Amino acid sequence: IRNNTIKPSRYFRLALAPFTRLFPKFKHGILRDIFGLGPITAQLTQGITPDRIAFTLGLGVALSLFPFLGFTTILCFVVAAALKLNQPIIQILNQLLWPLWIPMVAVYIKAGAAIYGAPAMPFDPVEVSRLFLSSQVEFWAKFGMVGVHAFTAWIISFPLIAGATYYATRPALRRLAT
Repeated sequence: IRNNTIKPSRYFRLALAPFTRLFPKFKHGILRDIFGLGPITAQLTQGITPDRIAFTLGLGVALSLFPFLGFTTILCFVVAAALKLNQPIIQILNQLLWPLWIPMVAVYIKAGAAIYGAPAMPFDPVEVSRLFLSSQVEFWAKFGMVGVHAFTAWIISFPLIAGATYYATRPALRRLAT
């Protein structure tokens, strides 16, 4: 298995040629050091092999479907930082999946209820938000197990979604790299 990196295009190198001739240290990163862009370029270029990008996409899709509001961005950030994946790719993917996230929450709730053999609970967002704002105790008593059901369904689907996305995108990314 070749581990190719995505290389800058020939046209990009040609566009930089006059600068590298006039300023020989330009190509060695002196401008990056002067302007303090080292950490930024490190994040942008981290994990840029086709297999790592496919891995980032696989984990990004699965993590972005985490069924609890407000946690997907933090979850994607922490996992990508721990595994040294490309942060811009995983965060952009996370934001692009918002339209898919909303119906998947309902799917996870129903699938989790089926896993536990619990009756399907009617889901009314107005009632949920009213109860959340008025009484935390009553909210957790009524909807606490719904969260457990949704989390269980998500954790079961996580390796399936991540693996399917990884294996679906890897061949195309490898072709793009060559």
